[in-house]
Amino acid sequence: MIAVSLKPGRAPAGVAAGVQVLVMVVPASSGNAGAPAGQVEQAEAAVVSAAPADTSGTTVVSLLMTSANAVRIAGASGDAVLVVQGRAG
Repeated sequence: MIAVSLKPGRAPAGVAAGVQVLVMVVPASSGNAGAPAGQVEQAEAAVVSAAPADTSGTTVVSLLMTSANAVRIAGASGDAVLVVQGRAG
C-alpha cells in the first residue's frame, strides 16, 4: 500500500474506499508542444482511504497495489492522477 498526494483536479470527486483506479504519474511538460519530459508510469490500484483536502486543496489517497507497482509509482517523478475504473466488490 502507498500514499499518493493529489493536487486539486487530479482525481474525480467522491473517490472513496473500494473504488478501482488507474494511478498515473505524469512528468512535467518538456516545453516541447506540451509533451511530457519523461515516461508516464501507471498501475492499477484499489483505494483504501482518501483524506479530506487540506487548505491548499491537496488530498492524500492510500492505494493498494502490488509491491512492484508500489515501488515503481512511488519512485516516479511528476504529478499523480487517478482515473476511476470501477468499484470493488
